Amino acid sequence: AALSLGPEWLSGVVKVRARLGQLSDAERVAALIASAVGNAVGDTSINRNVGADQGHLDLARGEIELARGRGEQAATLFAAAAARLIPIDVLESQAQALVAAGRAEEAAFRYEELLALAPFGMEEQEDGVRAFVALGGIYEKLGRVDAARGVYERLIAQWSNGDDNLVLLKQARARLKAIAG
Repeated sequence: AALSLGPEWLSGVVKVRARLGQLSDAERVAALIASAVGNAVGDTSINRNVGADQGHLDLARGEIELARGRGEQAATLFAAAAARLIPIDVLESQAQALVAAGRAEEAAFRYEELLALAPFGMEEQEDGVRAFVALGGIYEKLGRVDAARGVYERLIAQWSNGDDNLVLLKQARARLKAIAG
């Protein structure tokens, strides 16, 4: 028997699938989310708060639009999701869409918001770590080299005991070296 999960679980699956370029899988899971919106019980027989369901559907659809290269459409969907969900669920996706839409200053602001929430030690930790490198890159493009340096140095300090092969840590070290001259 198949177990149906609520939108709050499935939107993360859509994000991963879409970012891996597996759009047909992402669309299939988004359709499951659409069919589950408003179902207060689900297969778990535990009452759910359905108030955020539409936000998770907007989040999933935004990830699909982002994967299709439609940054503005994705940004619109993520803004709708942000009105219904807690910021930590949406900020990284919003920032990605804003970058794709060519709105670097707004993207930087979203990444700064995410880093201020310090999502470390929780499931959203990966978004936070990715935000350091992405924000540093935006600062570099905007000519704000000192700000980029500071972001990279924060990540490196935070992960000073991290394995040398951690991809984002390697990227931060490489970018710091590159801007140092």
